[in-house]
Amino acid sequence: MSISVAVADIPSLVSGRWGYVVLAAGADAAAKVVALSPSVSSTRLIFDAGTGGMFRRAQQGGEGTFVVVPSGVGELGEYSLVIDGMVSTDGEMIVLEPTSAVWHRPAPPLR
Repeated sequence: MSISVAVADIPSLVSGRWGYVVLAAGADAAAKVVALSPSVSSTRLIFDAGTGGMFRRAQQGGEGTFVVVPSGVGELGEYSLVIDGMVSTDGEMIVLEPTSAVWHRPAPPLR
């Protein structure tokens, strides 16, 4: 079960945390995944990922996702925070402008 998160709440939930940026853009649309920590500017998430493959994909724009790993703390500590948004670049930084977010439940235990 997922729990909706207001876009306005994202900065306070993300500040000081890390996760995985997922981009599927470019001519081949193959997904690229990198672990990063964002800086928060109003509701934008800003990532310093260097100027390699991830940055080149972000330059092409499109959609992206930032998955914040569970912290293990608090009521939703076992949930991942999944943030979807529009991707662009600003100088040498990748920018994710969130459009939606959810707390995503943990996977069931392995059998």
